[in-house]
Amino acid sequence: MTEDIKISKLNSGDKLYHYTSAEGLMGISNGEIWITEKSFLNDSTEFKIANEVFGDIIDEKIENEQERTKIKEAVMKEAKSFDSSSDMQKTDLHDGYYVLSFCLEKDSMLMWSQYSDFIGYCMEFDYDKLIESLKQYIIKWEGKVIYNSKEQKECLEKTIQEFIFDNMEDCPDINSWKDLIKIVNENKDDVLLFIVTILAVYSMFFKKSCFAGEKEYRIIFSCIHNGTGKREKLSEKQYFRAKDEVLIPFVKKKFEPDISLESILVGPKNNSDLAVKGLKYFFRNKKMNINISKSEIPLRY
Repeated sequence: MTEDIKISKLNSGDKLYHYTSAEGLMGISNGEIWITEKSFLNDSTEFKIANEVFGDIIDEKIENEQERTKIKEAVMKEAKSFDSSSDMQKTDLHDGYYVLSFCLEKDSMLMWSQYSDFIGYCMEFDYDKLIESLKQYIIKWEGKVIYNSKEQKECLEKTIQEFIFDNMEDCPDINSWKDLIKIVNENKDDVLLFIVTILAVYSMFFKKSCFAGEKEYRIIFSCIHNGTGKREKLSEKQYFRAKDEVLIPFVKKKFEPDISLESILVGPKNNSDLAVKGLKYFFRNKKMNINISKSEIPLRY
């Protein structure tokens, strides 16, 4: 399923952009990226969207109201159990998915305002080279965030059709949306779990249309923080930072910025010539050939 989710990836030669502060720029340029655990991202509603889309599909596909209710309730109950954050005693709380976010647009007014108050920096990366430098880690999924509700519905429908109705050999009697009532009536927990797994994956790529201006691209990492045997060898340290009186878990990933980082754009309100000069000194010190320029957005104040 990792390779076959309906999320669009970038092509060779494409670019990714990261808006950040001077401190963030220095950390990334020194070869370290901080990546936030998925439950602690800015949009608190986004991880409910896939469940809502599934409910809308059920409402369209199944005429019997009682059957619709049973299916949705069974899936939502399993989804709640599937979410490790719903049970603080679960050992898999120490594992998690971490989201590295980029923007697909250079010199974006929205992104300048959200992430650097117009005085920060926009870092441009070569997509292929960045992915290659991160392949030492477990990249679980990557792709463009989907904001359009119609497209979200099409992705989910196609995936469930292909993985459950067309190819699930263990349950040959579930061939259509109407057959899903059997997961309730006949306790087909394997099918239920598979649906919830699909929803969990898409939940990391579905957002409300009001966020479409972000033009976000996500790289999802699977991280293990404790365990025994083989798991212990893969264990990564979990860090925490404080933001708005909340402790936010994150991981640190090492990479080679001198290979993938191509240019830096200085924010539109950062009118100091020292900003550009400081960058030139910084990258000269690091022996990195990085193109540096100013934002073309004409802000005066």
